[in-house]
Amino acid sequence: MSSTDVLLNVASAARLFHASDGTGFADLTIDGHRETWPLRSKRFGAWLRQQYYERTWDAPSPAALNAALNVLEAQAQFDSPQRKVSVRLAEQDGMIYLDLADEFWRCVEIGINGWRIAEDPPVRFRRSAGMQPLPLPLRGGSIESLAPFLNLASENDFVLVVAWLLGALRAGGPYPVLAIAGEQGSAKTVLSKLVRALIDPSVAPFTDQDEILFAAVRPIILNGIEEIITRPDLADRAILLMLAPIAERQRRLETALWREFELARPHILGALLDAAAQGVRMLPHVCLRRLPRMADFALWATACESAFRPAGTLETAYYNNRRDAIENIVDADPVAAHVRELMADRAQWTGSASDLLQVGINIAGNAMAAWIRSGWPKSPRALAGRLGRAQTPLRALGIEIVFGREGRPGTRTIRITAMNENRTHNAVSTVSRASDPGDRAGLNHPPPNRRFNRADDADGVDAK
Repeated sequence: MSSTDVLLNVASAARLFHASDGTGFADLTIDGHRETWPLRSKRFGAWLRQQYYERTWDAPSPAALNAALNVLEAQAQFDSPQRKVSVRLAEQDGMIYLDLADEFWRCVEIGINGWRIAEDPPVRFRRSAGMQPLPLPLRGGSIESLAPFLNLASENDFVLVVAWLLGALRAGGPYPVLAIAGEQGSAKTVLSKLVRALIDPSVAPFTDQDEILFAAVRPIILNGIEEIITRPDLADRAILLMLAPIAERQRRLETALWREFELARPHILGALLDAAAQGVRMLPHVCLRRLPRMADFALWATACESAFRPAGTLETAYYNNRRDAIENIVDADPVAAHVRELMADRAQWTGSASDLLQVGINIAGNAMAAWIRSGWPKSPRALAGRLGRAQTPLRALGIEIVFGREGRPGTRTIRITAMNENRTHNAVSTVSRASDPGDRAGLNHPPPNRRFNRADDADGVDAK
């Protein structure tokens, strides 16, 4: 019997299948549990060599191993079923499955009746390089135990972080971008690492052997000193957090922080799973008064919220956060900010792009050179283009911009209309912001003690 035949014989113990892209996989029973590996992975190759060695006391040649893998790939693609292979999260038949990525290949099954540890789930997971295990979740915990580890300014911010975590427990999303900004020393990186450690810990190495290309929708965290998101289309798909710096006397050692977090992590994960199970139960019955851009995320998070907050808490926090983001974008755009100032005390303005450019010049006066350096357009055509980009955020703040033509010659005109809300108190500046500590009262749910004490950064932590 040739080496290739021996390898194929020992591989008969593997249950083969292929993914939608044709990649061959094998289910292996190892130490009483099922593992799933791509046929061309180092792990499956090592298993084949081990089986060959135990039977022959010899090692197969590279040529024999490659020939056997070619045959196995053909069997997987043409003689075996197709299955969906997921990374960390999967959904099937109304259930959510979270891969714990532990040595026993266990996962959590989440459904309308709660959650349980599953050892032989109907879904298949693959282990990507650098993937780290989640702790075995424990029941009886509270999501409130997460708050002391996060340097957040308000109750709304905490609700939104929990909502983002719960959104990350849905396979396929959609996922809002979690954008974290704040000056150096505000624990942006700590917050990013902590939330990732709760749902998808990874060391993210780089390797040539098991690297793959795939199309996927995954949760994203961005952080930076300046506000990262400056375009309205992305801001409408994001949750923005502004962190305050932590005083030196309130800093903690990184080792102490992570030691405490590791003790709390199983209970926090269990509380998140409780909320996710509540979401599975309630999702068919949830409706929102207004659907935001990330409607599916908002519906799911709202379905989960009754496990940890009164109804309506998330909708208020999410709406205020998006409103804040839009106001920041308008303030950062000289054109949008000028239009907002122009319409603060009038109901309508009509004219050409040239007229509006001249109005801006008149307002700027001696500061015009500085305006141009800051991004003010130099020509009517450029101004019209910038107005087009500013339409969406300004509309959200109650200012409507319409381009048209008037008169027999069809003169291009711009009509700007301010709604009553915009004209009140200088362009909706009365709207409470999600980052204001005072907005907690509007949630009808007092925060627990020590929630937002900003005392949980760590010395030596990269807080860029």
